[in-house]
Amino acid sequence: MAIQYFPEKGEKPQDFDEVRCRELIIRGAGRSDITTRLVDVRSWEVAAMTARQFRRGRAFLVGDAAHVMPPTGAFGGNSGIHDAHNLAWKLAMVTRGHAGPSLLDSYDMERRPVIEATLAQALARLQKWFDDPSKRLPPPVAIVEDYDVVFGQRYAAGVVAQEATRDDHPFQKSTELSGRHGTRLPHFAVGRAGQRISSLDLCDRDPLLLCADDAWCQAADAVSQRLRIPLTCHALGANGGLIDLDHRWPSALGVESGGAALVRPDGFVAWRSTHGVADPVQMLIEILDGLGFRTQACEHHQ
Repeated sequence: MAIQYFPEKGEKPQDFDEVRCRELIIRGAGRSDITTRLVDVRSWEVAAMTARQFRRGRAFLVGDAAHVMPPTGAFGGNSGIHDAHNLAWKLAMVTRGHAGPSLLDSYDMERRPVIEATLAQALARLQKWFDDPSKRLPPPVAIVEDYDVVFGQRYAAGVVAQEATRDDHPFQKSTELSGRHGTRLPHFAVGRAGQRISSLDLCDRDPLLLCADDAWCQAADAVSQRLRIPLTCHALGANGGLIDLDHRWPSALGVESGGAALVRPDGFVAWRSTHGVADPVQMLIEILDGLGFRTQACEHHQ
C-alpha cells in the first residue's frame, strides 16, 4: 500500500508500525477478515522531471533516464516502452545504411513534447487524488482518458508528413484513431493465410505500405530496389494477399479505395494518400526522402 504522509505535520515513517499499517490495509480493502504481515516500511518522494534534451551526439536518453513521473496514471513504464520503440527502428535504419543520421534527430523532436504532455497528465492526477499542502504542484491540465494518453499519442512533427489540418493536441481518442499522420495505426481485423490477425500485427521491422491497388505494391517494390530501402507492401482486397475481415479498409485510415498509407515500424502512420496518384513511384520517392529516408544516403551505400 502506498499512502501520503506529511513530515511538515510531524509524521515520521516510524509512525507506520504493524498496528497502524493493518488498520490502513483494512480501511483500503473495506473488510477486516484478512491476514496482514508487515514486511517493510519506507518513505519515498514523488518526483517529476524531464531531461532538457533526449539526444546529444551519440548518446540517447530512454525511459527513466529521460523522464521521471509520479505513478498516478501508470504512464512511466508505458512511456519508456514508447521511447525504445520509437528509437530502435530509427537506429536500425541508420546503422544499416537505409537512412541518413538526421533521421535520429526526430527522436527528441517526437518524444519530448509527448513526454511533457504525459507528465502533465500524471501531475494532474496526482493533484486530484492527493493533498498538496506545500503548493508545489503546477496548475493541473484537463485530464484525458488513460488509454488516450498511452495509445492516442500523436507526433506533430518528425518522421510524419504534415497535413493541411493542424491539430497540436498531443493526444487523440484511442477509440477514434483515423489514420491521421503521426497517430497510431487503427486496429481492424485482417485475414492472412487463413488466420485472423490485427492490422497492428502487420507492423514489423520495416516501413509498411497498406493499399488496395496493385500499382502501389509494384511501385513499392521498384522504390525499394532502386533506393535500397526495405519497404513492405500489403494489398487488402479481393486481389490482395490480405482479407479485410472487418470491412474497415480503407475508411479506417481515411483514404479511398485507390489510396495508400505508409506506416512506420513502431505502428505510427507517417503519411497517407487519400486517393490514387498518376506516378506512385515518384510519389513514394519524394515522401521517403522528405521523411528522412534520404535517397542520397541510400544511393551512397549501393
